[in-house]
Amino acid sequence: MTIPTKISLRTAAAYLLYLLLALSSAATILGFAGRLWWMFDIVSHFRVQYGLVLIICVIVALLLRQKRITVLAMVFAAANLSLILPLYLPQPEHQLEQLEVIRTIVANVHTANHDYDSMSSLIKKERPDLVVLIEVNQRWMDALNDVEDLYPYIEAFPQENNFGIAVMSMIPLDEAVITKIGDSLFPSVIARMTIEGRQLTVIGTHPYPPVGPGFTNVRNQQLAAVAAFAAAQSGEVILMGDMNLSSWSPYFMGMIRRGNLHDSRKGFGVQPSWHARMPGFLRIPLDHILVSDGIQVHDRRLGLYIGSDHLPVIMDFSLSNAE
Repeated sequence: MTIPTKISLRTAAAYLLYLLLALSSAATILGFAGRLWWMFDIVSHFRVQYGLVLIICVIVALLLRQKRITVLAMVFAAANLSLILPLYLPQPEHQLEQLEVIRTIVANVHTANHDYDSMSSLIKKERPDLVVLIEVNQRWMDALNDVEDLYPYIEAFPQENNFGIAVMSMIPLDEAVITKIGDSLFPSVIARMTIEGRQLTVIGTHPYPPVGPGFTNVRNQQLAAVAAFAAAQSGEVILMGDMNLSSWSPYFMGMIRRGNLHDSRKGFGVQPSWHARMPGFLRIPLDHILVSDGIQVHDRRLGLYIGSDHLPVIMDFSLSNAE
């Protein structure tokens, strides 16, 4: 009996194909079971990566003329693409009179980040009417003195534990408070303003990252409480922040439903914001802006690198006013 000592390139490619297909297909399925185990919820965040791997599997399987494997890879690729492609479909415009266009930025600046100039430059360049900052400490607030003159309305709660938060506004604020919503361990910022007779409530929040079952539960409780709070507001609502989960988490979908909100990302693509130092196809979308029915999103995009592990999110919107 002769034992082969070499594996052909075709055979090696087939083995690699089977391995990638098995792993990405399993991850695709487990990502739908995020409520069963906290690790499955984390698995749900990488739909773009699974889709790319499975498309490669389809191409390799076609080259190897493996029809069954090709079909199987196409099915699982389609399962991921069905969750990604709707984010790129144009959204209908409100058939209502629109008020002034407002620009907002939400940015997790990262407490340990000392690249203050990049954030200041971004604000000076974009001139947002409203800014929500995540993970600010006192050094950050002091360093932004050169742009604070642009914002007569500021409410900040700087901390050294990565959960400081602040809002800066050019628009007059009726109220701005830092508070813990529900049983949350960490503060959110709430800013209320009146724009041409319409009330707008802006909520900035930053729940704990899902680094274990206990902290994942803490995150989920905060997101549920914030969503319920958003649903209880009169007028229009914008909820924004580093929410430490992606659009494909079942908890994100639950937050959308509970808060009567919409993902501002729809029509503008995935826009993955974390980890900022990675290539775009390896990043995932953790930073979100959610809006209520009466808000028309005109543009949404990622800002330039500011030294943080997150990229800022910039959104142009207007309130729609019924005639």
